[in-house]
Amino acid sequence: MHEYSLAVSNQALSDLIEAKESSRVEFKETLGGNARHRIREAICSFANDLPGSRKPGSIVVGVRDKGEPTSIDITDEMLRALADMRTDGNIVPPPAMHVERRGYRDSNIAVVSVLPSDSPPVRYKGTIHVRSGPRRGIATA
Repeated sequence: MHEYSLAVSNQALSDLIEAKESSRVEFKETLGGNARHRIREAICSFANDLPGSRKPGSIVVGVRDKGEPTSIDITDEMLRALADMRTDGNIVPPPAMHVERRGYRDSNIAVVSVLPSDSPPVRYKGTIHVRSGPRRGIATA
């Protein structure tokens, strides 16, 4: 079992966002378009922890690629939709994750924190997604 918390301090969250996308951070402006599909891929890749960091990955909704907030409305419905991605049957085995609304630069954002899996590989729709730096990819033999 992991010996760290999914809770991230405000300063640590700001530092993650200001450092831009990486092997542990992904930004999404909204849940529109194909964002829900991409978020599930990111959840899977953070759970698989290809770099072996043994640290949580974070998906931040409401932030542009350059780290600027979008000022979208982070509703309870959005938070439930993000949390339901863990157990909707598309990601197997379901990873340990936490979803919360946070303040960032006078805006609200949604943060999905995903722990590395104790039993990888984790698959999204049967495919093993991994992350190398800020890029997601599909694992091969």
